[in-house]
Amino acid sequence: MEKTINEWFNELGEPHRTKAINNSTTFDLTTERHSLAASLLGAFDWRKSPEGEKYWLNLYSTILDAGL
Repeated sequence: MEKTINEWFNELGEPHRTKAINNSTTFDLTTERHSLAASLLGAFDWRKSPEGEKYWLNLYSTILDAGL
């Protein structure tokens, strides 16, 4: 099911939800994706975020393992 990236991010627990939303632009948040994993992968450049690429890669791996 397609949802906006913002809708997918709202399924994340804190602090991941707020961090993901804060790293995304309004355009990113209104783009539709088919999964939470696809949303996180395409929303913003992980390397340019304050948390860094490793933080987001770990979360992405967790999401994939959970089938989200």
